[in-house]
Amino acid sequence: MEEQDSRQLGLGDLAPVPPGSHIAYFYESREDLLQAVIPFLKAGLEAGECCLWVPTPALTVDQAREALAQAIPGLAQFLDSGQLSILGHTEVYTRGEGFDPERVMHGWLEREAEALSRGYRGLRVSGGPGWLERGDWASWTSYERAVDEVLDQHRIIALCTYDPGQWSPDEIAQAVNSHHCTLARKAGRWQLTQPLSSVRKARELERAVQRLSVLYGLTSVCTETLEPRPLLEHGLREILKLPGLEARGAIFLINGAGTGLSLAAHQGLNPEFAEAESQVPMGECLCGLSAQRGRLIVSASAVEDERHTRMRHQPDHSHIILPLMRGHNVLGVLCLYPVPPGLEDLDIELLQSAAQELSVGLERAQLFERMSELSITDDLTGLYNRRHFHEALETEIQRTQRYGRSFSLVMLDLDGFKEYNDKFGHASGDVVLKSFAQALRSALRKSDMAFRYGGDELTIILPATDADRAGKIIRRVRSRWLGAPEAQYPAPETPLGFSAGIAQFPENAETVDGLIFLTDIALYQSKREGGSSAMLASDLRTLLPEVLGWATLEQVYALAITVDGRDPHTPGHSKRVATASEMVGKAIGVSQKELADLHVASLLHDIGKVSIADSILTKPGELTGDEWELLRSHSAEGARIVGHVTGLAVLAPMILHHHERYDGTGYPDGLKGQDIPLGARIIGVADAYDTMTTPRPYRYVMSRDEALGELRRCSGAQIDPEFIEAFCRAIGEAASQE
Repeated sequence: MEEQDSRQLGLGDLAPVPPGSHIAYFYESREDLLQAVIPFLKAGLEAGECCLWVPTPALTVDQAREALAQAIPGLAQFLDSGQLSILGHTEVYTRGEGFDPERVMHGWLEREAEALSRGYRGLRVSGGPGWLERGDWASWTSYERAVDEVLDQHRIIALCTYDPGQWSPDEIAQAVNSHHCTLARKAGRWQLTQPLSSVRKARELERAVQRLSVLYGLTSVCTETLEPRPLLEHGLREILKLPGLEARGAIFLINGAGTGLSLAAHQGLNPEFAEAESQVPMGECLCGLSAQRGRLIVSASAVEDERHTRMRHQPDHSHIILPLMRGHNVLGVLCLYPVPPGLEDLDIELLQSAAQELSVGLERAQLFERMSELSITDDLTGLYNRRHFHEALETEIQRTQRYGRSFSLVMLDLDGFKEYNDKFGHASGDVVLKSFAQALRSALRKSDMAFRYGGDELTIILPATDADRAGKIIRRVRSRWLGAPEAQYPAPETPLGFSAGIAQFPENAETVDGLIFLTDIALYQSKREGGSSAMLASDLRTLLPEVLGWATLEQVYALAITVDGRDPHTPGHSKRVATASEMVGKAIGVSQKELADLHVASLLHDIGKVSIADSILTKPGELTGDEWELLRSHSAEGARIVGHVTGLAVLAPMILHHHERYDGTGYPDGLKGQDIPLGARIIGVADAYDTMTTPRPYRYVMSRDEALGELRRCSGAQIDPEFIEAFCRAIGEAASQE
């Protein structure tokens, strides 16, 4: 132990002892007992340890409390907080059931764990066997030896008190040899002495410490690792550190069907051997038999043991196979070889303890894995859910950028599904969705990922697949779906088809938002043309005027609403800015094409806020300087997003510069006057007006006339003076028509 971990005993000038110390003390009178125990407990309380006193029959609990109160002012606060407990032997050792060494030992370890969880430095215990019947002395000394071996790995100090008049000299010797050291007092001075047998047992103790160290390391691995494969690999490595074992072993897990075992981790195995033995049928060879029976198997010879039915041509060696079990369920087996001849019972017990510890960790890791899978899976269809879709899409984009390939994103939507639900009910609709998901999975490759995006809309990520190949895969899905009309129960007069939109990364769009946007538009266009077809985003170029016109405003509105929805202070902001921008555009006589572009750019002028943290967008008070800098980046980020989307690049300058000021003090580039794009100047006026007239938690909301007056005041500074009067007239005319 390190010096800073040592603990004072509170007895004279004795040197500190490390946690894990197990001390025997022989008292001759009640006063003699109190002179040792009370300073011992007082030192523990002062050091921030949790303390427990189990008085011997020489003292009652009340007498012990009274004696301690005289030495420790404010004792009640320690008792009330639970830092100190004084309990009778029936509450600790016997509990009306007789003395159970294992239960008592677990009780100390549980108290230690609770003490550490509450912030105490460790546990300090004092008690003795004065209540014990003479015939139970063997069980007590066996218990003390076990305590002596275990305490080295724990933050517990135990002072065990004995009345020498109650025990024989031989029993006293056994007690002394069951402790790290003995406390004695000579000529008024306290001393700690080691038993002679400790020296003779040094090598045995070192071996025991090594075993305990392995178990401790295994416990740490099982506690800290939540992924099955790393858990098994690291756990096997720890187990193979046990004395007498060579660094060779393997772990097999029961397969999903329960028909056999699959190799999950190994160390020291020849790669060809590991590959050949990666699958073992249930009940075959030693591993299959151990898994089938749930029992330990020890085999001295792989050649002579008839149960060893596989790989008999390998060099002869011994085996020990331990089942990994939780309750009555076999999770797999631990196979170790070769093992030393004549294994002692303690060695096998130790291996069984290690296997049990590994089983607990494995069950926990598998449960965590299942819970993680459930968190990303849609309950109805069994496909991945929308949350995981965005994570997977980001990952696929990064992978594709790293390796310089393409992938395709597909959106699917069942045609006429709403009418189907209205006619046959939602329960039947759910059956159709599940059947469609099954058909989809059966037609896709293992590398493809399908998601339920929402309602009857599904998405598919097709790695290393261009748009043309994606179209062929969708045709295969369609064939698989329409080839099973019985899946649509109750069957409609005309089987439900589906529409699809397909976009390719990075050819069609280079961002997540752009890719989703284009795929969604392609799906929308497919449905507009009658459904039961697939539209490629690249084919939208011939339809560009229509796509960016009123026919696709539903898609653009949806994207703008998504941005607005992230900021609770600006619901509907993008639509209002678009309406106001159109008013100005019409008032100053821009062309119809410019007006259409202005409308869409206004809807998307804040699209860059998708990259701003919610904590900034939703902050109720004023922003800090750094937060303002992040928020100001949204115009450049918005321009970057639309700049990568085929057909929307023309809108980027308007979005980039809509926060420039006429006098050159705006951002991001400090443009001045006529250098600011016309559309950006118009959006800036509309944005400023809506900001002033919309309630915000950190700003006074202005009336219409106050806001128009403020715009006039800012003419020539923030606002292009050419637009002010045109904007004021347009707002006034709109108000008079309401």
